[in-house]
Amino acid sequence: MLNKLSVKKLLVVFLIFVSLFGLLFQYRILSILKKLGYDVAPVNTKFSFIPQAKDIVKFPEWQQPFYYTLDYINSFWFALLLAILIGSASVVFLSGFIGRNLKGNGFRHYLSGMLMGLPNMFCSCCAVGIFIALRRAGASLGPALAFLLTAPTLNVLVLVFAFSTLPFKLVLSRLVLGLVVVFGVSALVAKLFPDKAIDDKADDIRPLPGPTGAEPIGYLLKQWLACTWDITKKVGPILVLWLFVTAVLFETGSVSKYIGSHWTSGFISTVLASASGTVMMNPFTSLEVVWVKDFVKHGMGTGPAVAILLTLPAVCFPALWIAGRNLKSWKIPATVAALVFVIGVIGGLVFSAI
Repeated sequence: MLNKLSVKKLLVVFLIFVSLFGLLFQYRILSILKKLGYDVAPVNTKFSFIPQAKDIVKFPEWQQPFYYTLDYINSFWFALLLAILIGSASVVFLSGFIGRNLKGNGFRHYLSGMLMGLPNMFCSCCAVGIFIALRRAGASLGPALAFLLTAPTLNVLVLVFAFSTLPFKLVLSRLVLGLVVVFGVSALVAKLFPDKAIDDKADDIRPLPGPTGAEPIGYLLKQWLACTWDITKKVGPILVLWLFVTAVLFETGSVSKYIGSHWTSGFISTVLASASGTVMMNPFTSLEVVWVKDFVKHGMGTGPAVAILLTLPAVCFPALWIAGRNLKSWKIPATVAALVFVIGVIGGLVFSAI
């Protein structure tokens, strides 16, 4: 039977996770509902003094990438903060649970990773912070990758948004190929790179000892904040840099028009689309649906659209870079990227032929 101190700690941990996921769900769910036309008001997490995207065209063209980057950060920071807080809380408070359910390479471990990813409505750049935390809490590489790929790829709310916005074939391709990526890529990469070999090299990602139950709640909260800051330092700088690159490349109407009108169909267009989606950053959840809709409007065919719709949310260069730095192995993220790219190409060609 739990003593009073244990009950108190359990209650604090419960309130922490309820609060974090409550903020995440209302923020994401209400944002999606608003895009679908419902009269809802998500919590305003944007700073009013930063120009919004619709106002940035008033600035000189050479300044626009900087303002678009600020607008991305303004839209992105809250989700990233929640992701890091959830990840670090998992390390400090749930290491035992994660060790039991995500340590191993059986089907149930991959399924657990996927199920943990479904309610976490994060893009790959936010999800990579939780991926790092899961590894530090004792999760095996394969199930942790299943989480990392599920959160952005099989996000239920984004699929609902896509169903209301894109042709049925494109949404079906995202669902089917997403499952292939989550289970196929994570299992194959785990087979190629055994956990022991990774952990022997990556000192800073070795599982941390979980709480014994004797620590005061104040000590655990300090550990949570310390872990949050540690993950923030690993994730934040590269994401801001790549947000600027994304703003330069994608926030000009001519780029969308060029991509849509030139990547119409065929093998080469599908390869280019899959390669671009694998590398480019998706600044926030569901933006890939908006971009693909715009590309299709300008003439993009089914093959390239399917490739981008899968690869753009699944992985990106900054998330892969962060994972590689923390795993102390560039072969792992490179293999993940290569497999996602190939699945994007094959999937695009198959669905364009259906």
